Amino acid sequence: MIEAARRRPAGARILGALAGFALAGWFGTMVYNFRVVGSAHAIGVVVGTVLMALWAVICVQRVMTATPPAWMRRLLEDGELVVGFVVLNLILMNVFSPFLMLLSQIWLGASLFPLVLGMAARLSGRVLFVTFVVATIALLWLSLTRLARHVAPASAALRRVQRAFRVVATSAVALYGIYATALSFNGSLDGPLAVEHRRELVAVTTVNTPLDFPVSWIDLRAADGTLERITLIAGKDGVWAGYVDPGQAVVVRVRAGFFGIPWIESVALDEERRTELLVEAAPSAAEPRRALVALRLRQGRAADAVTHTRVYLGYYPRDIAFARTVAETLRGAGDAQSALELDRLALAAAAR
Repeated sequence: MIEAARRRPAGARILGALAGFALAGWFGTMVYNFRVVGSAHAIGVVVGTVLMALWAVICVQRVMTATPPAWMRRLLEDGELVVGFVVLNLILMNVFSPFLMLLSQIWLGASLFPLVLGMAARLSGRVLFVTFVVATIALLWLSLTRLARHVAPASAALRRVQRAFRVVATSAVALYGIYATALSFNGSLDGPLAVEHRRELVAVTTVNTPLDFPVSWIDLRAADGTLERITLIAGKDGVWAGYVDPGQAVVVRVRAGFFGIPWIESVALDEERRTELLVEAAPSAAEPRRALVALRLRQGRAADAVTHTRVYLGYYPRDIAFARTVAETLRGAGDAQSALELDRLALAAAAR
């Protein structure tokens, strides 16, 4: 089997390592998005990051131990001279490119030569840049393979260690993939119902990783005083460091999961509690009261909506249109009795 692996083309071995790296990243994204309740989410994200780093190491190892094709080895024997000529040509083309563009503009219009000069002036820099990058990468590959042969000469023991390392990495990414797939189906096939848990924000923490990717989590306090920590998902949660303060109320939406694995759909500021506090602080303010009425309508709490509309009309008796809008909404929801009560309130307010 070792001999078969050695006979496998270098490109196939490198592509296999890249596929393992891509799978680890894909599975890690699934675990990251379908956030299970508890510390399992953070552990799963860390495991995915470790697997990505592991497969990156395998990819580098396969690049270093691969044998470049014979034509590339012959081409790069004098690679330093090739790169030197490429750099010199790039410099010369940058110098002469404006003159070529000028010649293309003053040449006779009936000739095709101006078009050729213009294309050469526009494309020469790009072509030479790509050539320079390709030549540099090829030289780096050849240098790494030579360095690897000097540092760790090929031996049967080294090949056995590499094979065991690959088996462990492949088994780990396969098991991680099964776990990530289960979480994906658990969240994707879940029902529409979600349970909202109200919590008090204790702290928000953000740490910048070495790749400049911020990782944030929040500490929350439940009604019974217990503390819990939730990792935040960028672009999905409405709570983020620098935009919230400790003591604010948040809502954690939790779903039961298709396989019975509860997962957190989102974390957001408790707009209901915020609106209630605004109404308590300024009972005569129009916008908070109207927002609270709209919130009660969305929640299907018709009695509260009627009560707050009555209070609103007490402060703003001329805003009959708002009361009638609420009445139409209730009537459309099938609550004719509450709608009729608001109609009477609107008529009474109009008669003042």
